[in-house]
Amino acid sequence: MRCSRTQWKVGMVGAIFVMLIGGSVQAEILANVNGIGISSDRLDQRIQTLSTQEQQRAKTPQGMRIVLQQIIAEEVLYQEAQRNHIGRLTPVLDRIEQARREAMVGEMASRMLQAQGDIEAVRAHYNAHKQDYKRVRASHIVTNSIDGIKEARSMLGEGMDFAAVAKKFSTDPSAASNGGDLGFFTHQMMVPAFADVAFSMKVNELRGPVKTQFGYHLIKLVDIQSPGDFDALGENEQRLIRRELFQRHLDTLHTKAKIEMFDAAVSKYMDGPKPSGVSQTNVEDAGHDE
Repeated sequence: MRCSRTQWKVGMVGAIFVMLIGGSVQAEILANVNGIGISSDRLDQRIQTLSTQEQQRAKTPQGMRIVLQQIIAEEVLYQEAQRNHIGRLTPVLDRIEQARREAMVGEMASRMLQAQGDIEAVRAHYNAHKQDYKRVRASHIVTNSIDGIKEARSMLGEGMDFAAVAKKFSTDPSAASNGGDLGFFTHQMMVPAFADVAFSMKVNELRGPVKTQFGYHLIKLVDIQSPGDFDALGENEQRLIRRELFQRHLDTLHTKAKIEMFDAAVSKYMDGPKPSGVSQTNVEDAGHDE
């Protein structure tokens, strides 16, 4: 006896649900579009690209049916694009190449980060460069002008609390809630101009104005924390060290690469009109068949 279309959908979605929550199973063909099968693996891969909240919805029978219908609709449209040779259009080929580059760069970066993940390598680096991980705690007031810093200094000289002055004068949006307190940070966590001054100060010392790209800063050093044993570091601190090792590797590759910057051409491009978008729809030669 033939089942109804509704019964088929319910049964199919129920089977998908069992497969996805039951662990690793052999991929099943869930639908067919003009002879092209849509597998459970394809559905699972699509769900994995969703946000955490969307994944929770998609792992219900109704949610999986919606995602599967989306894949079917895309497959229908993809096949129509193939029939119309859309894959030969220059803008499409350009986007495919860009996507390929981004995927390769992402995979390379992921592998480089994984290579820095060995705990003993991170430990060895930390112990060899322990003084680089000295941390200080500072508060700051940042303004758009030197006059603003002078006015803030004047109010501090009159005995006003630093946090209160920061809330009144600082252009840093967070100052309204934290009174300019930056917490503990390492030298690498701040822009060089700010960090160089902060790490040369004594506790309770006040310095400024210090110019950075964010404005003019008045800095008060609150505390100094010498680096401790590696095993005392938290997970976030270890993650920062891994990222630093990754950045050093990236810097090495950058140094080895032959890079030329053509300033005149850059300036000409930046000063000139910008294209509003790609309108060219030239078709490449027939050698670009799918």
